[in-house]
Amino acid sequence: MLESRGYITMRSAGSKSPFDVIALNESHILLIQVKTIQSTYYPNKELDKLRSISNIPPNARKEIWVKTTQGTGKKAKWRIYTAGK
Repeated sequence: MLESRGYITMRSAGSKSPFDVIALNESHILLIQVKTIQSTYYPNKELDKLRSISNIPPNARKEIWVKTTQGTGKKAKWRIYTAGK
């Protein structure tokens, strides 16, 4: 998904890092936390935690990507929440 938009991606899922994916292109850095759930979910606590991280480059954006899977055979839906710069 990100690669087709010109990003180079690095995955660190399962680590103790606040970010699961780091994506870079010529001008932007995306710092992404990924969640997979089966119901409605709004990541208030996680967004607050990411907002508190302040020592990132000015061209970086912190995001939470939530993948919702409701029932077998249904297509997964992605929601992207921005925690700011």
